[in-house]
Amino acid sequence: MNRLKKYREKLGLTQKDVAKQLGMSVRGYQNYELGYRIPDVYQAKKIAKILKTDINKLFP
Repeated sequence: MNRLKKYREKLGLTQKDVAKQLGMSVRGYQNYELGYRIPDVYQAKKIAKILKTDINKLFP
């Protein structure tokens, strides 16, 4: 998902930074950014909090 990448880069975070905060592998997080997998609601809320944005902006 390009939105995840956009917000992540805006904050100067790497995929590794976000994955670490989520407690998952970098590959797992990359799958979210690439749209291969969609996070569950719990994980999506955590991502939105890390990226300091509203969940609806990330996953419309």
